Amino acid sequence: KMGYRTRMQAGKYFYKRPPYGYDANENGELVLNAKEAPVVRRIFRMCLDGMGSVRIANALQAEAIPTKRGSVWQSGTIRAILTNITYTGDVLLQKTIRKGNGPRIKNDGSEDQYLVTHHHAAIVDHATFDAARVALRSRARGRAVGDGKSGNRYAFSQKLICAHCGHHLHRCQGKTGIQWICT
Repeated sequence: KMGYRTRMQAGKYFYKRPPYGYDANENGELVLNAKEAPVVRRIFRMCLDGMGSVRIANALQAEAIPTKRGSVWQSGTIRAILTNITYTGDVLLQKTIRKGNGPRIKNDGSEDQYLVTHHHAAIVDHATFDAARVALRSRARGRAVGDGKSGNRYAFSQKLICAHCGHHLHRCQGKTGIQWICT
């Protein structure tokens, strides 16, 4: 653990599985993937043109553009690309941590994170990255206030709030009936 932390402090991190758009060279450093990098730029452009993550995923799937592992494009994959600072050439290290022998969990601030700027070649600039994140947030807020997609479909929509986390409860119909749950 100390060795990992020392490498992160020095800005050295070896990628076993680099993100879409990049490959790792023999030293574990990120280098642009000539086939995938244009797809990443296109994903950002589509987002800024007003397309949501589901529509972007469907468009890429319809064109038979392969994912990193050859699976199906998912909206979560698109959102992960649009919110990953790695595409700007910077890298944020120790986003997740492992406590004991358990699974990796999101770093809630209990461990230091390390931002390394100009770590590798960028696919998109910071302005494009920031604009895409703003676009994603504004579309999510638009749904939350009830734009007809999901915000006010039911009588209790946007009215029930989780006592633990403060988020709105979502309606779920299962085998036992209708339930309002927190995601």
